[in-house]
Amino acid sequence: MDFTHLILLIGTNPLPNYVAAAYFLAQNKKLKTVSLVHTKETFAIAQRLQKIFKREHAALAFNYWGLSDPGNPAVVRRQITAALKPFARDKLHLLYTGGTKNMAVQSYRTVFVEATPGHASFSNLDAHDFRLKFDDGLTMTGDLRQEVALRIETLLELHDCRKIKPSHELDWREANRVVRQFIGQNLVRDFVAWKNEKIRRIFYESDHLRRPHRVHLEELQSTRAKGADEPAASSAVHPFHEQAMRLINAFPPRQAWKFDAQNELVIPDSKRDYSEKRGDFVQGILYLDGAWLEFYVKDLLQRRIKAEQLGFELMCNWRLVRGEAQKDFEIDVMLLNGYQLCGISITTAMQESLCKSKAFEILHRSQQMGGEEARAVLMTTLPAEKAQKISEDLQVDTGGDEQLKILGLDDLPPDRLWPKIKEHLPGK
Repeated sequence: MDFTHLILLIGTNPLPNYVAAAYFLAQNKKLKTVSLVHTKETFAIAQRLQKIFKREHAALAFNYWGLSDPGNPAVVRRQITAALKPFARDKLHLLYTGGTKNMAVQSYRTVFVEATPGHASFSNLDAHDFRLKFDDGLTMTGDLRQEVALRIETLLELHDCRKIKPSHELDWREANRVVRQFIGQNLVRDFVAWKNEKIRRIFYESDHLRRPHRVHLEELQSTRAKGADEPAASSAVHPFHEQAMRLINAFPPRQAWKFDAQNELVIPDSKRDYSEKRGDFVQGILYLDGAWLEFYVKDLLQRRIKAEQLGFELMCNWRLVRGEAQKDFEIDVMLLNGYQLCGISITTAMQESLCKSKAFEILHRSQQMGGEEARAVLMTTLPAEKAQKISEDLQVDTGGDEQLKILGLDDLPPDRLWPKIKEHLPGK
């Protein structure tokens, strides 16, 4: 590996180019020049790659080889030939992973013909085993996830994304501890049933938050299911009421639920808080409905990664804004294993259609950011049989795509959840 000039084909996903270039720069001290073969649509991506590498390799020279008609074989060959002329005596290496198929074929053909005999080499980054494979049939790297440690900030920069920190961080540690006890004591199924029966009925309408007129304590503790504005009626105490109140009483002080002298819940008079999902009281509703699961998964991953001394990176609950259009989206959890991305979406929705929609979204976002190597996980509170059915349906819909894994309520215990996520990353 003694080439001096690296040629990269820039496609819509810059990750393979970054990984290969980072590896070559670490292993090959003779590398002096990088040429970026781009189209009009991928020129900005090429610029971001240069900017990132220039920060650590100031002396590295970059060239931009623009293709005016990337779908025309003759044009690609002619323009690559012209761009190669000043470097005909260099030892060239072409990574043909990026770009379109036509760009790869014509660039390979042109470099092979135009380079000085014996001065051209070629490689491809294999998305299945994370290795660079050279065309001599003999040379192959090890698993590059162990060689290239990509930072989440760098991944976001490659994709022209910036993260927006949540407006405030709430201290849910005591409540999270109670949730972990529910899971450890095999009470989580009862908790999910209670919150669907009570919190969903009282504070939601057609999956939209609503401000109820009044909520009496009996509506939370009764075994009888009531609508949000139905009058309270005496009945037996719900078997999970004591546990539920223990969780509610563990809320941070500002989010604490209070009852007046008539045992009615004190509800702030702000419908806007509900429509915009803000305000201290509303944060408690959101926690009970689903945020508890996000905190649980995040905490479990952090604990296990630290305990096993893995070099994984985590980013949780940040909103991402992409490009000049300022299009925003959110991935609940981003896990990086070297340079391999695993996106995790977390939902407590019980509707099959909504779960499928979230599964497609996290698969799309993960592949968009992490390419073919990416993995995706949808964490749900569905019963095992429903989670399995959705998984089977999605296998058909996605053509048997094994990049997506659906997990359900039975997978929540730590000794099940962590191994299933870890095993979803090939080679681990």
